[in-house]
Amino acid sequence: MYDAAENDDFDREEVPTYEEVAKLYPRPGLYRPVVLIGPPGVGRNELKRRLIATDTEKYKTPVPCKFTKKLTAKIRKERLA
Repeated sequence: MYDAAENDDFDREEVPTYEEVAKLYPRPGLYRPVVLIGPPGVGRNELKRRLIATDTEKYKTPVPCKFTKKLTAKIRKERLA
């Protein structure tokens, strides 16, 4: 394993420790995923339910992409209506 303290060529000024970031403002029609990661039993599903309950326009559950032809046709009709 690399140990910086034992390396003579190590220069702290060359190691990037901070990277400036900018706030990404939401754009209409552009959806960004929120990924909840953690071990079982820590409340990911409860957190997901609470987020959706607080703002149903901002938070939604993913839609599975495995549609039958019948269901796809039904969705198209609803979108055109």
